[in-house]
Amino acid sequence: MSAAEGDYEVIEARGQTITIDAGETWENKLIDLGNGNTITIIAKGTNWTVRNIEFRGTLGATGTAPNSGSVFGTADTGDGTSTLENIFWRRGNPDRPSNERPLLMWVGPDHSGHLDVRNVHFGHTGCNGIYGSAPAYNGDRGTIHIDGCYPSDNHHTAFRIGDNGCKITDSVVYKSGMRAANRGIWVWSDNYGGDATIENTHVITNGAGGGIVTHNSPSIEMDHVYPDDGTGTHSGPEHSVPDGCPESPEAAASGARTPS
Repeated sequence: MSAAEGDYEVIEARGQTITIDAGETWENKLIDLGNGNTITIIAKGTNWTVRNIEFRGTLGATGTAPNSGSVFGTADTGDGTSTLENIFWRRGNPDRPSNERPLLMWVGPDHSGHLDVRNVHFGHTGCNGIYGSAPAYNGDRGTIHIDGCYPSDNHHTAFRIGDNGCKITDSVVYKSGMRAANRGIWVWSDNYGGDATIENTHVITNGAGGGIVTHNSPSIEMDHVYPDDGTGTHSGPEHSVPDGCPESPEAAASGARTPS
C-alpha cells in the first residue's frame, strides 16, 4: 500500500522491486521499512533521475554477502547522464553482522554513461556503501561523480570507485572507531588507463581501517583531501554533514536541503 503524506508518497516496503526506466523521474518518496523489510530499486536505461527518497525503519537482508542485496541497483546503459540525489538512509541494522547488511548502491558493469550521485546520507551498510568500481575494471567504463555525500560507519568501504574518470568531491566520510570499517574510500585501477579525482573531502577513521586505500596502483589526483591517517594531502579532517545533504527523513522526501 502507499499513501500521500504532505508533499511525498509513503511506500510500505514488502520485498518488492521498483524499476525506473530510461528518461523516467522517480521522486518524493518516503519508504517505510518497518522492522526488517526489504525493497530494491532498479534504475537502468539512460537519462533517468531518482531524487528525494527517504527510508525509515530497519532494513532487512536477502542473504549473506555477496548476496545480501542492494537498495539501489543502477547503471546508465545508453551513454547518457543519470542522477541519484537527495537520499536519506541513516543506517542499516547495526545489530546484524556486516555480511548480512545490504549495500546502499550497486553500479553494474553495464554502466557506460555518467552517473551523478549528490547529497546522499547513509550509514551501516554491509559489503560496500556505494560500490561503483565494477564498470572500470570489469565493464563498460561508465563514470561516477559522488558529490556532497555523508556516509557513516560503513563496512567494509563507504565509497568504492575506479580510476576511469570517477570523482569524489565535497564529501565527508565518518567512522566512529567503535565498529569494524575497513576503508573510507577504496580506489581501484581500471583496465583502460585514466584517473580518479578526490577533492575537498574529509575522511575520519578514528583508527578503524584506512582513510584512502588503493587496489592495483590506480592513478589518483587529490586536492584538499583531509583524512586523519596521512593518506591524503592534508590533515585535520572536520566532521560535519555537507551543505545540501539531507539530515532528516522528511527533508529528503520533500526535497528540502540543508541550508548552504
